[in-house]
Amino acid sequence: MTEQVDAGKIHIPRTEHTLQIFKWYVLCALDEECMNPPGAQIYCNFGPNRYETFANCFRFDQSVLNLLLLNQFQDHHKYFIKLNNYLG
Repeated sequence: MTEQVDAGKIHIPRTEHTLQIFKWYVLCALDEECMNPPGAQIYCNFGPNRYETFANCFRFDQSVLNLLLLNQFQDHHKYFIKLNNYLG
């Protein structure tokens, strides 16, 4: 069995936008079943090929952040510049 470790550290500037996202992150952290649902485990059981077999473990603290960011930026196309506006 292998125990997962955190993926790294991130720096997040304090803005109204990030406070809105992290408000929900903190609320999730305060509810045990949000980041630690029944049956959740940190220890992983990797088979002979760790890239093809699910190890039956999960990092819920990282997943909730991904879900919150997806909810916030779901329409990611609105952040791109239309190229034909600049080609004349």
